[in-house]
Amino acid sequence: MNKTKIIIMMILLLHCALFSYAEEASYDDSFDISILLKDELADNEISIKNGHFTISGEKDRISAEGNVKNSKKDGEWKIYYTDSDEKVLKSKGTYNSDIKNGQWVTFHRNGKTWMKMTFRKGVLNGPLYEYSMEGVPVSEIMYSNNMKNGVYRKYFPDGNPKEISMYKKDQKDGIQNLYYPNGKRISIGTYKNGIKNGLWKYYYETGKRKAEGNFKNNEKSGKWKIYDENEKIVDTESY
Repeated sequence: MNKTKIIIMMILLLHCALFSYAEEASYDDSFDISILLKDELADNEISIKNGHFTISGEKDRISAEGNVKNSKKDGEWKIYYTDSDEKVLKSKGTYNSDIKNGQWVTFHRNGKTWMKMTFRKGVLNGPLYEYSMEGVPVSEIMYSNNMKNGVYRKYFPDGNPKEISMYKKDQKDGIQNLYYPNGKRISIGTYKNGIKNGLWKYYYETGKRKAEGNFKNNEKSGKWKIYDENEKIVDTESY
């Protein structure tokens, strides 16, 4: 194979790698928060006016228990997994007249904390922390009125950052950084109202530049530079 063909193949491979990163929005794979907002006890009838109340599920297993005031859930409540004969805590938190209020904590089946969050009058307001089954931090994000607002952080199992992004009204808005497991940056760029705009830079696992160029309304714009692993420009493209 002659030198020209080798160079062409290298450029094609670099292009493929560039496109894969350029199209990657983020590591963010957070769940639908409607699961957290839903009150899984809402359909259960409270049959006492005041005192401690227990709710039973299949096979008469206790599915939840807590305090009742004026026939409404009020104070601390505990919810359990119901597919086991053992009493395994699923979540706990406080109600104020049937509405979630204050800190709520959910748990993995092994008893380790899964998520911590804060409700104000039934609305997510404050930080939400997520942990693995081993108790290692997975992610953290601020919520305001059920929407992501502020810094979003996601971590690798060893605690190194995987992604650091900014959110505003549930959309990415500001600088996003993605990282390799070795701590080196994959890319850095800016979002505006959930759309890529401005200069974006991509890197090899060594930390050397891989490609850079501008986005406009989520599309590549202007001149893009592509580098080899020694940061030598091997190609340029115009959009």
